[in-house]
Amino acid sequence: MSIKSLIALGSNLGNCLKNITWAIKQLDETPNIVVTSYSSLIWNKPENELIQPDYLNGVVLIRTTLEPNQLLQRCLSIEIKAGRDRSSGEKGGSRVLDIDLIWMDGIKCCTNNLTLPHPRALNRDFVIIPSIQIFPQIKELI
Repeated sequence: MSIKSLIALGSNLGNCLKNITWAIKQLDETPNIVVTSYSSLIWNKPENELIQPDYLNGVVLIRTTLEPNQLLQRCLSIEIKAGRDRSSGEKGGSRVLDIDLIWMDGIKCCTNNLTLPHPRALNRDFVIIPSIQIFPQIKELI
């Protein structure tokens, strides 16, 4: 059964538009994932005190038959393929690509590496504003 899911994307290094466009294509070309719509992209200030470039952010709505952890692993593999390096352990730093699984219809989970719905989604304008653009009812579902 195909599940509706929401994924947030962000970039603040390199060609941000190209990075996000490429990531959306990678998601859409993944077996068992179909991108059904995507938001416009918006520029945002970093949410922390680190000195870094602004972020370009957007969201995609997909349909998938992947399990939550399978979808998370696919998102992480796309980040790595784009050049994301998590080895420093720095939280909130600049990145070529950031992909977050925000919501999967009817699924709630909390593990060491995944919490659904994303616990901070409603507090992040760079997630919620583009989400409402393509999926207005998301505020009631998270």
